[in-house]
Amino acid sequence: MELRVLCALMGLEGASRTGVKTERTDTVRLRALAFHDGPRTAEEAEALTEAIHRERNAVSPDCASCLNPCGNTSDFPAEDMAAHFAASPQLEELLRTAGALAAALLEHGAGVMPPLLEEVPDCAAWQPTPGRIGRLKQDIERELEAYS
Repeated sequence: MELRVLCALMGLEGASRTGVKTERTDTVRLRALAFHDGPRTAEEAEALTEAIHRERNAVSPDCASCLNPCGNTSDFPAEDMAAHFAASPQLEELLRTAGALAAALLEHGAGVMPPLLEEVPDCAAWQPTPGRIGRLKQDIERELEAYS
């Protein structure tokens, strides 16, 4: 599974908590999750990662030139994310389900990241329990039914 987009999204999530979101921020966040709705190419991953980085720098411009970065807006380390996915195989299914909802929201013109989907990057990054993964996936599936 291509995790570079999710790792970049973690940096944008950090910037969104401390900076001022632009009118594009939630759409970029949704696109990052929707990326995981189906197979994608390395070129698509690279282009979206660059778009996420541009948005992160727009939301938190001082971080882009900081001489002493704190890490709050940095991409999540890919090797750590891969280890979390290896330890919790249900994460891949959660990410695909979240991707399907994000894609449906984008298709229906949504421009706001719902709180339910805001939980997904944090869930993937901080080694969740199988119970939390399952509950979040079920909640997303219920929301997704409204778009089916």
